Amino acid sequence: KPDWQPQKINVQGDLVATEHVHVRFSDLDLYHHVNNTSYIRWVENFAADRGVFPSNLSINYLSECVAGEVVGLQFFQSGSGNWISGQVNGKKVFLAHFF
Repeated sequence: KPDWQPQKINVQGDLVATEHVHVRFSDLDLYHHVNNTSYIRWVENFAADRGVFPSNLSINYLSECVAGEVVGLQFFQSGSGNWISGQVNGKKVFLAHFF
């Protein structure tokens, strides 16, 4: 695997919180898919609401999201970091790891 290719994220730890985000028009890029910065904003806001403020964040984009969809967020914690999984209709759309 090339050095520039991001490492695959594997969720670890205990599920500590869940939340839902409604994909809005302002979340979209020119192709009407969720912009990469929106995923990061969702992670930062969900974490901050729980008193966690990421200083280092990695994210794997797994599938596209579009306006009107509801993204289920799951927050996991362990001694080695924090993870957020985003899913639409049971399909993972992103995974984030941060500390």
